[in-house]
Amino acid sequence: MRKFIIIFFVAVAVFGLAIDAFADLTIQSGETYTLSAGETLTVDGNLTIEATGTLDASATNTNISLSGNWSNSETFTPGTSSTVTFTDNTVISNITGNTSFYNFTCSTASKNLTFEAGSTQTIANTLTLNGQASGTEIQLRSSAAGTQWTLDVTGAAQTIE
Repeated sequence: MRKFIIIFFVAVAVFGLAIDAFADLTIQSGETYTLSAGETLTVDGNLTIEATGTLDASATNTNISLSGNWSNSETFTPGTSSTVTFTDNTVISNITGNTSFYNFTCSTASKNLTFEAGSTQTIANTLTLNGQASGTEIQLRSSAAGTQWTLDVTGAAQTIE
């Protein structure tokens, strides 16, 4: 009996823009996934960077759009123009591991972002949190009640609405 692993993957090139789309993306130990300049990575589920795995978004104008969980056990390398955007208010996004982002964005009404207790998320440039309207605010939570997580915003611009 043969066993197969099926990974949903779509790559599209439109007018010089590269778009990679995954249902879930796991960068396994020892592997590196590198985004090219101008590339957008869309993950409709969870993005996992395992121990000794690397997600390299250091090229110019790279974007990551994620509806599910962000789990970083090793290396995420943001560029000086990379943006990670959290989408889909029907899914709670659990953010685990310590990560340095360049731009961190969530403009999804009623989105719930749950950060791992004791973790530190560093935003080097722009933090944008916009729940769109009163009553649809973005919720920021700790994974353990009564235990803090840290959001270290070192950049010049923060928009929280």
